[in-house]
Amino acid sequence: MDEDFKIAVSPRHSVRLAREYEAVIHKPPARDFVVRTLVRREANGMPLMSAEIVIAGASTRDEFPLAASYPLHFRKTYFPARLHGDPKQEFDCQAMASRQWPAAAASESSRARGKFRSSGSASNGEMAP
Repeated sequence: MDEDFKIAVSPRHSVRLAREYEAVIHKPPARDFVVRTLVRREANGMPLMSAEIVIAGASTRDEFPLAASYPLHFRKTYFPARLHGDPKQEFDCQAMASRQWPAAAASESSRARGKFRSSGSASNGEMAP
């Protein structure tokens, strides 16, 4: 008896999968089943991204018809950095800031015409290096 079996991952390609996963292929769990985690990136304990090989669960197969034909697939998940909890809210804040940038840049350029001093610079009105 073979220790593994072939499973299609596209119309032209198939891979060998351990026999232990055969039951999950034929009778899917409710959610995706992680076969292997390839990468998991975190920053200060907060998840940022994960890349996994998964067997599509029943909900995925219902939502994406090709997942029923090719249940073994690569899944990459990006998580919000929890700055605001919602990536759309973060995008909206960034878009608003970019619309206000010309006003902020004009204000900065008017300051550039004034005096700049750093520690150790003379107070003769010239710009310090």
